Amino acid sequence: MITTLLAASALMGAQEARPQWTGPDLVSKMLATYHNRRSADGTITLTLRMGNESSRLRTDVTYLMPSRVHIFQRSERPPIRRSILVSDGRTFMYSRPNISRWEDIKEYLFEPVQAADGRLQLVGDIYAAGTASMLDRSIPLDIVINRRADLEYLRLRLANVAYGGRAKLGNEEMHRVTAMLRLIPGEKPTDPCVFWIDDNFMLRRFEVQEKHEDKESQRVLSFVMQWDLNITLDQVDKIDRSRFTIRR
Repeated sequence: MITTLLAASALMGAQEARPQWTGPDLVSKMLATYHNRRSADGTITLTLRMGNESSRLRTDVTYLMPSRVHIFQRSERPPIRRSILVSDGRTFMYSRPNISRWEDIKEYLFEPVQAADGRLQLVGDIYAAGTASMLDRSIPLDIVINRRADLEYLRLRLANVAYGGRAKLGNEEMHRVTAMLRLIPGEKPTDPCVFWIDDNFMLRRFEVQEKHEDKESQRVLSFVMQWDLNITLDQVDKIDRSRFTIRR
């Protein structure tokens, strides 16, 4: 009997010790996890589903502070689209906006990492310069790079952020945070979204449901965008430096 009571008491203590999360708290802790890191390395895979159809786009992202970056994106289905942003710490190159071929050297733009005023551009600055040509400028990628202006823009787009409890993603249990997303700040929020955050406060999945009206058919098209993240932080010694090579 005493053993049973002790076990019950220990269980209750463990339950009481579990933090009572709110949605905004978890999102804030998750964003802070990516702040002021020395490096990041991994993949972000977008899956777009509409009815029975789906397509995928993969982003390989690596950065090493202060100014080395590699972001390569490739679509899965033909016509294959690619975009790239690379900085070796002295020069950075990125795909010219609206390109369709990665191999054509004439479709790259080159800029010095040192700005005209002598300031050294950091990872976030270089990222901002290359976003116009990216195939998938996504919220998860903004979070990994963690540029302050992008995070503030995300804050202004989010509404009704709430803790959705714990659930399994694959074999791992993690936190779900639900929210509504505005297309642009100031507008009415229209798109439900979900952040999947693990116990290390890393973002593991982000989902958005969107609806768009097809003016020709006068139908409302519904689709789901799902980004799955596999990112490591601050494993500087494991970064492949060859990824930062500029190809001219």
